[in-house]
Amino acid sequence: RRPTAARSIGSRLWCRKSEMADFNSVACVIFPNDTQKRLVVVNVRVSMACVSCLGSLFVMFFIWLFKKQKFFTQRLILYLSIAAFLSSTAYIIGRTEFDPTSSANKYFCKAQGFWLLYTDWTVLMFALSITFNLFASSMFKNLRTLKLEIVYLGCSFLIPLFISVIPFIHDSFGLSGGWCWIKAENEKENCTAFEFGEILQFAVWYGPLFLGIALIFIMYTVVMIKIRVNTMSWQGIYDPGVERDRLRLKEEIKPLLWYPTVYFFSCLFPTISRIYFMITKTNSFPLTVLHVIFSPLVGFLMAVVYALDKETLYRLNWKSIRAAFLFRNTDSVVSEYPVMTASSEDLSESQPLLFGKGSVSTSLQERKL
Repeated sequence: RRPTAARSIGSRLWCRKSEMADFNSVACVIFPNDTQKRLVVVNVRVSMACVSCLGSLFVMFFIWLFKKQKFFTQRLILYLSIAAFLSSTAYIIGRTEFDPTSSANKYFCKAQGFWLLYTDWTVLMFALSITFNLFASSMFKNLRTLKLEIVYLGCSFLIPLFISVIPFIHDSFGLSGGWCWIKAENEKENCTAFEFGEILQFAVWYGPLFLGIALIFIMYTVVMIKIRVNTMSWQGIYDPGVERDRLRLKEEIKPLLWYPTVYFFSCLFPTISRIYFMITKTNSFPLTVLHVIFSPLVGFLMAVVYALDKETLYRLNWKSIRAAFLFRNTDSVVSEYPVMTASSEDLSESQPLLFGKGSVSTSLQERKL
C-alpha cells in the first residue's frame, strides 16, 4: 500500500508541475523563455517590498511613540508613510504562478491589480501634496497651509479611487508581465497585443506619473532657489520679520525637504525601464531588476531620511524610547499636592503654611509689615 500511495503522490506532483509548465509556456509573463530571470525579478520585488514595509512601520511607530502627530508637518510624513505601507502590501501579495483556469485566482489577480494601482496613486498624491506644501510655505508667507490638510487627504484618497476603477472597463486587470496589473497582452489570444490595455497603462498611470515627477522637480527646484536666496539675505542687524521667516523655515519647510527627493529617486529607474520598453518593445533584465528594487522602496528610503533627522537621531536611543513608553503608559499626572495644616502654636512661631506649590507665611509680625 505504501508504494502505491507514494506513486499516487508522485503522479499528482508530476501533473502539477506539468500544468505549471503549460501555464508558463502560454501565459503572458515577463521573460517567458527564462524562468530563472523571472523568479529573480519576482523575488527581488517582494523582498524590497518587505524592507519598505518595515521602514514605513518604523516611521509610523516613531511618530506615534513621541506624539509627533500633533504637528502638521509630521502628520504629512505620517500620511505618506501610511500610503507607502499600503503600497508595500500590494507588492508583497503580488504573484504570477497561479492556475489561469481558476475563476477564483482570476478575481484575486484583478483585486491585486486594483490594489496596486490605487496604493501607487496614493503615494504619488501624498508626494505631490508634500511638495506643494513646501512650495506654498516658501512662496506665500501669509498662507496657512494647515487649512489645506483636509484637501490633501481628500485628493490623495479619493482621486486614486476614481482612477483605479477605470481599468475594470473591458476587463483590463490581469496578469501583466511579472505581476497582476493592467494587462498589455491578451492571454486568451496567445498573448497578442491588448491595445486598450496599453492605452490605459499610459492614461491612468505612466502619463500622470511623468507629469507628477515633472511637477515635483519644478516645485522642488523653486523651493531650493527660494531658500538659497532667503538664506543669503538673512544677514545684518536683528529683524523680527527675518526671525519669523527663519523659524518658519525650521518648523514647516526643513522637516519635509527631502521627501520629494525620496519619491523622485524611487521613480527614476522604473521610469527609465518603461521608456526603454516603449522604444524597444523588449525588457532589459538589468533595468527590470533596478525597476523592481526601487519601485517599492519608498518606505525604506523614508525611514532612512527620517532617522537621519537631528531630532530623531537625538531620541534614537534606548533611554529616550523607554522614557517615551513610560510616559505613554502613565494614566495620570500629579496635579495637586497635599496641604499641610498647622496648629495655633505653630502660627504664633511664624511657621509657614504650605498650599499647593508655594508657601505662605502667616505670622502676625509679617502681616503688620
